[in-house]
Order: sequence, then C-alpha cells, then structure tokens
Amino acid sequence: MKNGDMPASSQYGKFDKDSQGLTKREYFAALALQGLAVDPQPDVSLKEYASMSVRMADALLAALEENNQ
Repeated sequence: MKNGDMPASSQYGKFDKDSQGLTKREYFAALALQGLAVDPQPDVSLKEYASMSVRMADALLAALEENNQ
C-alpha cells in the first residue's frame, strides 16, 4: 500500500478499503485547500483550487518518499 493511501490518523486494527477516515493524501489535500482558501483569488475557480491542493498533497508525499530512501 502506498504511503498516500495509508490512514491519516491512527486506527485500531488493520487499515483496509472498508475503513472509514481520510487517507494521508486526502488529509494533506484538505490542509492545502484550507491554506489556499485564506486568500482566494477571483480569477481562480474552485475546481482549480481543488486540483492545486491535490497536486500539493502529491508533491508532499513524493518529497516524503524521497527523504525516506
């Protein structure tokens, strides 16, 4: 299982596809979106903000993977 698919918070028992809760990727994307929402730009659509936050989350996960190798 990829790091981004792991649970964002500790859970008792084994993580599987039926578990509830956010993945690390979803959690990091939500945090990025929260930061972007602090100073919204009128020429940026909500879809663009969502895409940016996912790309930021993916970049963070990639950087974490590089540092762990």
